[in-house]
Amino acid sequence: MNHVAPSPSASSADRMDDEIDLLGLVKAVLATWKMWLIALIVVTALYGAFQASKIVILSNEITYAKPIRLTFPDAHKLQFPNGSPFAFGDIIAPAVVQLAHQRNRLDEYDMTVADLQGSLSAEPYAPTYPAIVEKYRKLLADKKLSFEQVEEIQGRMQAELDQASRGSVLISMRLDKAQLPESVASKVLSDIPAIWAERAIKDKGVLDLNINLSSSRSLNIDLIQKVEYMIVSDLLDEKLGLLRENISKLSAFEGVSTIADPETGMKLPDLTNAIDDMNRYVIDELMSPIRYLGLSRDPQLSVYYYEDRLKKLRMELSLLQNQASLAKEAFDTYRRAERVTSGGGESSSMVVSQLGGDTLDKLMQMSGESEREAYKQRLNQQWLDFNLRAADVKSRITDVELIIISLTEAAKKRNGGERQEAHQLYLDRVNEALPGILEQLTSYFDVTERIYNQLSIEAVGVRDRLYTPITSRVLTEKEGLDIKKVILVWIALMFLTTVIVVPVVMVRNAMKKASV
Repeated sequence: MNHVAPSPSASSADRMDDEIDLLGLVKAVLATWKMWLIALIVVTALYGAFQASKIVILSNEITYAKPIRLTFPDAHKLQFPNGSPFAFGDIIAPAVVQLAHQRNRLDEYDMTVADLQGSLSAEPYAPTYPAIVEKYRKLLADKKLSFEQVEEIQGRMQAELDQASRGSVLISMRLDKAQLPESVASKVLSDIPAIWAERAIKDKGVLDLNINLSSSRSLNIDLIQKVEYMIVSDLLDEKLGLLRENISKLSAFEGVSTIADPETGMKLPDLTNAIDDMNRYVIDELMSPIRYLGLSRDPQLSVYYYEDRLKKLRMELSLLQNQASLAKEAFDTYRRAERVTSGGGESSSMVVSQLGGDTLDKLMQMSGESEREAYKQRLNQQWLDFNLRAADVKSRITDVELIIISLTEAAKKRNGGERQEAHQLYLDRVNEALPGILEQLTSYFDVTERIYNQLSIEAVGVRDRLYTPITSRVLTEKEGLDIKKVILVWIALMFLTTVIVVPVVMVRNAMKKASV
C-alpha cells in the first residue's frame, strides 16, 4: 500500500489552527477579568465583614484562668490515694460551683449559677508542652530511623505529654468584659479548687490510702479465753495471719520500711521479727504440748469440731484441684488453637472440631504476639496459684488429722491420775500465759495502724491538700484574631473564587457569542 505524504501546505494550516485555538482560549480567559475582579472584591468584602463582626464580638469577651498543680500521689494516673478515680470535671462539679457562687455573692452581679457553670472549664495544663514537642521533633528528624523506631519515639512522646499534662489543671472562666471585675473573677477561681478539695477530703476521704487493715478489735478476748484449748491454738494462728497480712499490705508501698511507729519506734521489719519470735518461742512452745497430748476440757467435742473442719478442708482441696485442672486444660486448649492458626501440628480439621467457639474467638481477637504470650502466662500463673493453695490446704489437712489422733488417744487415756495432774499443769500454764499473749497481739495490731497513719501523711506529701497554685495571680487572655490563619483562609477563598468564576464566565461568554 502506498502512503501519501502530507503536503507542506496542509501541515502549515494545522499549526495555524492550533495557534488560533490557543490564542482564542487566552482571549476567552482574559475576557473574564471584569467579572473575576468584581467577584474577588465581593468575596473579600464579605469575608472582611465577617471578620470585623467577629472582632466586635470577641472584643467583648475575656478569659480568666488559674493553673494549679495536683499534689496527691498518682495524680498523673487520674486516681486518688484511696483508689477512687479523679476527673478534671470534678473540680467544676455543680455542687462546687454552687458553693463558689454563694460565697462570692455573684447574684449581686446578675450572674446565676447556670451562667457561672457555663463559663467554666477545667482541662489538663502542660506549660512544658512546646519543649517536649521540640525535643522529640529533633529525635524524629533523623532520617535513618526505621518505622519501628519512629513508632517507639512517638509513643514515648505521647506518654511524656500525657504525664506532663495530667499533673496540672487549668481552670478557665470565659466572661463578657463587663460581667465581673477581675478581682471577683480571681476570687472565684481561687475558691473553686479549694471547695473541691475540701469536699473531696472530708466527704469522700480521698487522701486515705486504699488499705483495709485488720485492727485489734478483731481480737475477741472473751471468746478466746472461753473456747477449747485446741481451738485457742487455731484462733491465735488466724490472728497472727491477719497481722502478717497487714504487714504485707503496708509493704506494698514504696519507702514504708523507713517509717517508724511514733510510740514504740518499731518499723515493719522489726514488727515482722517480733511476730515470728512470738509465734516460735511463745505460742508454739505453749500450744505444742496441747496439740501433741490432745488436751481439752471435752475431748469428744473437740473431735467433732476437727472432724467437721477436716471435711471442709477436703472440700476446699477438691475445689482448688479442679480449678488447677481447668486452668491447665485452658492452657493446653489454647496451645492447640495456636497450632491450628499457624498451620502446623495436627490436622487442622481434627483440632478445630476439638476446640470450643469461645477459644477460637479469643485466639482471633489476640492479634499481637505479646498479648498471646501474656494470656498464656496468666493461665500458667493461675495454675501455679491454685496448686500452691492446694499444697497449703494439704498441709492443714495433715495437721488436723494429727490433732484428731491426739484427741482420740487422750480420750482413751483420760483416767490416769498422775497423767491427769501433769496435763492440768499444762492447762494452768496456758491460762496464765494467754492474757499476756492477747495483750501483746493487741499492741502489734495497734503498731500496724499507727504505721499506716504515718504512711498516709508521708505518702500524700502535702497534708490535707490536693493541690497547690502554680501562680498567685490569674492569667488574663483577651480573645483576638489569628492573623496568619485569616490570611491563609483569604488566599484559599481567592483561589476558590477564581476556579469557579473564570470557567462560568467563559461558558456564558461563549454561549452569548454563539447566539449572535
